Amino acid sequence: MSKKTSHNFSVIKNSKRCCCTYCLRIFSVNEVVDWTDDEPEQTALCPHCGLDFVLGDYNNDIEQIVRKAKYDKEKNNR
Repeated sequence: MSKKTSHNFSVIKNSKRCCCTYCLRIFSVNEVVDWTDDEPEQTALCPHCGLDFVLGDYNNDIEQIVRKAKYDKEKNNR
């Protein structure tokens, strides 16, 4: 999933909602104000935890992404 969370400026800007696969929060694309890397394909930073684990909902079901990320986290913590 890390490939989708880096250099994702155009995907995020074409999305309505985003999620962070680290803190598992869902938020509006308008909340993403911090970016890393150089233009043109910057990487979004989560407005809640500050990490670069942000995915946009462009062509994706955001709830399904969060469910899978939660499952993966729980599986890794066993």
